[in-house]
Amino acid sequence: MTSEISSNPNAGSQLVIWGTDVVVGTCKEKFRRFVRKFIDPNMNPNEDENGVNPDEPLCLQRLEEVSIWPFYQKII
Repeated sequence: MTSEISSNPNAGSQLVIWGTDVVVGTCKEKFRRFVRKFIDPNMNPNEDENGVNPDEPLCLQRLEEVSIWPFYQKII
């Protein structure tokens, strides 16, 4: 469940997860940024991880790999 509250009176109405101060819009944006930009710092650039380029965002490569990228491209 969600409810509309804000602890900052100047912030306007924000959708939060009921019973928490977790702002839905903020979580969505952070998740989108993670999917678009995360590069695994522990990946060895000399190892071929099933065709994964260590210099490109890992999540995007994995989404392409499982062939659902066109769906996620619409929402990211």
